[in-house]
Amino acid sequence: MLGSESDTAPESDKSPEAIASRVLKRTEVRLTNSEHSDSVNYLGESDADYVRKLLATIYPGVSLMLRGVDGRNLLLSALMQPRQSFSGEDLYPSLAKGCRVVFCLNKNHPFVDGNKRFATFALAYFLDLNNCALDVIEDELVAWAVW
Repeated sequence: MLGSESDTAPESDKSPEAIASRVLKRTEVRLTNSEHSDSVNYLGESDADYVRKLLATIYPGVSLMLRGVDGRNLLLSALMQPRQSFSGEDLYPSLAKGCRVVFCLNKNHPFVDGNKRFATFALAYFLDLNNCALDVIEDELVAWAVW
């Protein structure tokens, strides 16, 4: 579980919980915006297209083709998740919004192939849009993405 026993886990611990804990500890947050949704840069459909084109350039063999109309709806649904609010209050704090997008992209599975890869790149792009950086070792990021 995040924030408990994994806090004392050695660097050699490869469990997803330990990796996530180490990644979160090393996350360099440079957000200057407030916690309110009007100050967060959200991912939209044009951002998703940009990430798809970027991945197609880096990984030409990966087919990031949407699963028809349903795939497009699932993608848009995942991109809209972090905007949720209740009684005028955001459901997710600033950085958790990026995590919500990743979770929903992986759960919704809008693409025929490359869903985890797309979700990971979408998180990196979301963080970049919001002036954040994720200090993580590539192996840990891969392990986290396939978890």
